[in-house]
Amino acid sequence: MRLFILQFLLFSFLSVSAQITVEATYSVTSLGRQQAVEKAKSKKENQQYGDILEMMASGTTTDYRLVSDGTTSSFTKVTDEDQLKNDAPKIVILSNDYADEETSYYKHFSSHKMTEAIDFLMKTYIISDTLGNLSWKLHNEEKEILGQKCYRATLGDSITAWYCMNIPISDGPGPYHGLPGLILDVEAPEAVYRCQSIITPSEAKIEREKKGKSMSKKDFEAFKKKTFNTINDRR
Repeated sequence: MRLFILQFLLFSFLSVSAQITVEATYSVTSLGRQQAVEKAKSKKENQQYGDILEMMASGTTTDYRLVSDGTTSSFTKVTDEDQLKNDAPKIVILSNDYADEETSYYKHFSSHKMTEAIDFLMKTYIISDTLGNLSWKLHNEEKEILGQKCYRATLGDSITAWYCMNIPISDGPGPYHGLPGLILDVEAPEAVYRCQSIITPSEAKIEREKKGKSMSKKDFEAFKKKTFNTINDRR
């Protein structure tokens, strides 16, 4: 009887997930960029560039939009016309060990595939990979986010997420997924994701995947390392 109930609940969860589309916006704070800005601010020779440093700091947080129907999703930078008019120019940071990246994610749950479109140094690189199972550990802690009861989950020792079972889509911001409800907040070594709004059901369309140069994850990391080495050699 217990097995039947568990199977029924799982089937119900997947069925509901496939019937609705969720649109959620997130503020994404790049911790790598934040550290690069703090490092620049700490140097005495940069103190005369206060306005530029503030512009650099303001660019550490970017708004992204997740559109997911439980089978396919897109997580892309918000580029609404109003935001383009109001935003100050963003300064791209390129240092000895850091360079700005903007990554869009496209998940395909039925085929277990995920595509990353990485904008790096004025070009777009496409990385396709398997959408693997994430070994989340569920906890009893709960808190409210945007009026929704959320529960805590951890991935290893360095990643904490909060998910909402009232929104039965096993998806989330960036590369994160695999919890029994929409992931609203994530704190990870590379970035902090905070959900700002949720629309469900939504009529938003899942974004088409960007085009660019296809590379493996390994080759892209090697390319970045070579780029940083070239920068260091020129100094």
